Amino acid sequence: MSTLSDEALAGIRLLVCMAMADGVLKPDERYALEDAVAGEPLPEGLTLNKLLAERNDPLALAKMVQKPETRAYTYASLYSLAYCDRELAESENRLLAMLRTEWGVAADEQRSLEKALDITEHMTGPLPAAVKDVVARKEQLGRLLLRYSILAGLTGAIPVPLVPDLMVVPMQVKMVYDIAALCGHKADKGTIQLMFETLGVGTGARLGVSILCKLVPGWGSLVGAASSFATTYALGKVAGAYYESEGKRSFESLQPMFRAEQENGKQEFKKHRAALDEARRAHAGTLKQMAYDLQQGKITPEQYAEKVDTLS
Repeated sequence: MSTLSDEALAGIRLLVCMAMADGVLKPDERYALEDAVAGEPLPEGLTLNKLLAERNDPLALAKMVQKPETRAYTYASLYSLAYCDRELAESENRLLAMLRTEWGVAADEQRSLEKALDITEHMTGPLPAAVKDVVARKEQLGRLLLRYSILAGLTGAIPVPLVPDLMVVPMQVKMVYDIAALCGHKADKGTIQLMFETLGVGTGARLGVSILCKLVPGWGSLVGAASSFATTYALGKVAGAYYESEGKRSFESLQPMFRAEQENGKQEFKKHRAALDEARRAHAGTLKQMAYDLQQGKITPEQYAEKVDTLS
């Protein structure tokens, strides 16, 4: 039986409207939606395919959403989907403008979301030394991968719109820099950007779905944690394979590996779920405050990661 409220379901339908605003549902958008609804049953008789085939009136859906919290999460979800690539189609702009008018979205809330999107600059910090011994490098890569996956999983579970989900991205970028260094290579921004784009990491679709899922108590945090953990795990595996090949393998050829490792990452998440749940429950207030402090610029991404590290 589905635990989705009518308002949450209206929010999901609005997210689908935004995804389809340009007339095309991108592969990463569909995958993100499939990943989300797999963990929470839709109302009886409703499937993702039926949901995607619907032709809903966005204004009518907006009027169904009355709770301030649901509106805040839904707007942040649609906003991240539309703005993540910093390009806004006219149809997307009209939908956001309608929601701002209908829901009375304040100017400072809009600025807060814009500021949050700027967090995605990668984290700085020292890089590990290259490890020539193959066995020793594999062991160190495994430890590094687990650390970043746990950091991302704990961050993705924080029940705050947008900021925690965005914070996972610079963690993942820093992980790729570290993996390249361990393999004796120097990563560059252009290569990492191409890697993320090809694999569909850090996309607006995944951010939007993760934010909206948090409207459902328990399920949203679980989806955020599991998705962040599994995606980070898979990304680390692919980055390791890429730099081990000295950059000779194309990212397109590594896409099947990424999908397979995402599934492996979900299984790995289950092994650490109890510990992550315990850390989240024990430090819920601290984690939320850290997310707000990061959004307000009171702490840096590096300071945020260091603090989360101590909690996990």
